[in-house]
Amino acid sequence: MALYKHGKELEILKERDMLYSVVENKESTEFIFVKSKSRLIKLNTKDIYFIEALKDYVVINAASARYTIHSTMKDIEEKMPSDSFLRVHRSYIIRIDKIAQIETPNIILEDIKKIIPIGGSYKDELYKRINLV
Repeated sequence: MALYKHGKELEILKERDMLYSVVENKESTEFIFVKSKSRLIKLNTKDIYFIEALKDYVVINAASARYTIHSTMKDIEEKMPSDSFLRVHRSYIIRIDKIAQIETPNIILEDIKKIIPIGGSYKDELYKRINLV
C-alpha cells in the first residue's frame, strides 16, 4: 500500500512540474492541458478558436471539442501565449490568426463563422495587434 501511494505521489509531482513549466514558458507554449471528466487532455493552442466566459466558468472552444473549466478570464488570459491570443471583450479571448473579418463592432472567425463582439476598451489593442494596411 505504501509503495502504491508513493508511486501516485510521484505521478502527481511529475504532472505538477510539467504544468508549472507550461505556465512559466507561456510565450512558447504550443499546448495546454485542460481538465475534462477527471482527465488532463493535451490541447494544441493552434486548435483553439476562442475562449468564452460564462459566470464562474470558462469555455475553451477548439476545432474538435468544447471544454468547460472552473476559472476566471484573467487567469486564462495570463496562461495563454500572448503572441497568439488577445482579449477582445470582457467575455472573449480569441486566437488572432483565426480572424476572418472585422465588421465593427464584431469579429467573424474563420471556418466556424462565429461572431464575437469587440469591447470598446479592447478595440485599440486589437487594431495594434493586427496587420492593418
